[in-house]
Amino acid sequence: MRSDLRSLTAILALAAVYFCAGKLGLSLAYVHASASAVWPPSGLALAALLLWGYRLWPGIFLGAFLVNITTPGSVATTLGIATGNTLEALLGAWAINRFANGAKAFERARNIFKFVVLAPILSTMVSATIGVTSLTWGGFAQWDQYLRIWFTWWLGDAVGDLIVAPLVLIWMAQPSPQLKANRVVEAAGLLLFLILITYLMFVLDAPFSSEYMMVLPLFWAAFRFGQRGAVTSAFVMSGIALVGTLNGVGPFAHANPNESLLHLQSFMGTIAIAALVLASVISEGRRAEWRLEVQDAVSRILAESPSLKEAVSKVVQVLCERAGWDLGAIWNIDRARDELRHVEVWHMPSVHAPQFVAVTREGRFSRGTGLPGRVWSTGKPVWIPDVTTDGNFKRAPAASEDGLHSGFGFPIKLENKILGVIECYTREVREPDDNFLQMVSDIGGELGQFMERKRAEELLLHSEERLRGMVETAVDGIITIDERGTISTVNPAAERIFGYPTAEMVGENVRMLMPEPYRRDHDSYIGNYLRTGQRKIIGIGREVEGRRKDGTAFPLDLAVSETHVGDRRMFTGIVRDIT
Repeated sequence: MRSDLRSLTAILALAAVYFCAGKLGLSLAYVHASASAVWPPSGLALAALLLWGYRLWPGIFLGAFLVNITTPGSVATTLGIATGNTLEALLGAWAINRFANGAKAFERARNIFKFVVLAPILSTMVSATIGVTSLTWGGFAQWDQYLRIWFTWWLGDAVGDLIVAPLVLIWMAQPSPQLKANRVVEAAGLLLFLILITYLMFVLDAPFSSEYMMVLPLFWAAFRFGQRGAVTSAFVMSGIALVGTLNGVGPFAHANPNESLLHLQSFMGTIAIAALVLASVISEGRRAEWRLEVQDAVSRILAESPSLKEAVSKVVQVLCERAGWDLGAIWNIDRARDELRHVEVWHMPSVHAPQFVAVTREGRFSRGTGLPGRVWSTGKPVWIPDVTTDGNFKRAPAASEDGLHSGFGFPIKLENKILGVIECYTREVREPDDNFLQMVSDIGGELGQFMERKRAEELLLHSEERLRGMVETAVDGIITIDERGTISTVNPAAERIFGYPTAEMVGENVRMLMPEPYRRDHDSYIGNYLRTGQRKIIGIGREVEGRRKDGTAFPLDLAVSETHVGDRRMFTGIVRDIT
């Protein structure tokens, strides 16, 4: 019931806004009472469907009907026009959702071109065709004026899609900007410069051709304030230019007011496209540069960190510092209890959040519960714009107490296996950023590989330690040499058997442990084996004589094995004193 009431309220609100914008547009209708070169409702309708869904289409139909029923025509022509306007918005929204990433179409330049083709160029033809055809069939327009009325109708809708829709979508769908004093001052300077340029051209009627000077503030806005600055500047310019042109001032003013508006709207539509594409390319470049910086910092951390805990803690710190988040936490999976267990919390030095930190350290989460549990359950990054209003966030009271709002989490993954979860929070309310979530998802994959590598290294280290313990405690002497006969390692038993300390044996030729004639001929034994592969003792074992440090000879049981370490051959001899 409450949902139905909200939908009805939204539909009526859209109808009211559409009606007001439509009356404004029709006040500038010169070629026909129902066709205007300035038609903001098309952009408003398209943005509404992209942001809040197709369920709002009755608001477009109702608003369009009320606008046109008050102009010359019949109920039938009004229904036709309202149907065309509604179909235009529905088809445009469907095409953009299907092919251009929906409400986030302006994040990438290639999607902007798709947006321009699908909505301003193609979908607006539906409304213009149905509307003008309804008027001519109803006898309220002449067939010989069909193309002129159609072009005016189409261009008005197209420019509405190009200027109004991006303005609404970018301000509503993208994360809110952080207000800083220097940015506010620069924005004020940009606005002043923009107004001066537009005022010079469209109010003072500059005596020289200066319309392309409008590009300067648009470039400034795009470079410094991104898409939000570009579309806002284009909208402000369009408003001032419209007022000047209607008063017969500016480079597009002609004797025929409709011709003036057509020229102005064509110019403003072109400028709006250029500003959107430029801002998108700049934003993509900055995002790519920032992602590379973060990923480079993470890669250095993973390369330099000696332990898993230290690496993950530093990654959380980098994410918070570089991306502007205030607090981060790490969660590990307790396989025995099948729940997430807190590992560590890190926060910016300037952030004081004792309540939230305390409940985080005490918290445990099952699958699907809270932000970490949802990440664990889905295996994907999760973003909550405001955790204090989220029904599935148990720490909401503590977050509210400490002033934390937006949060995101992402899994530490190895292929499809979840190894842990990292979450971060900020005092601001931020809308989801898909590009950022993709980046942290990649970082989660890197961390998963790092964890697996560290675990493998630890297993290898433990294995080496066990092997070393076995070698060092063995009763028999164990000696390893390379293919030149140089001693690499000896164990304590070999020290006792031969009477040499390890330092005097390692690096020397193994023949030092042999009496004559073995001492003289040993190198030839190895050389012959390396040339022919013929084994005389390797892998067989036999009784030989050894030589102690004091020069005495004694009988030994000797077994020799061969192994390869990379491209090197190593030989291991196990000796037992059989005196």
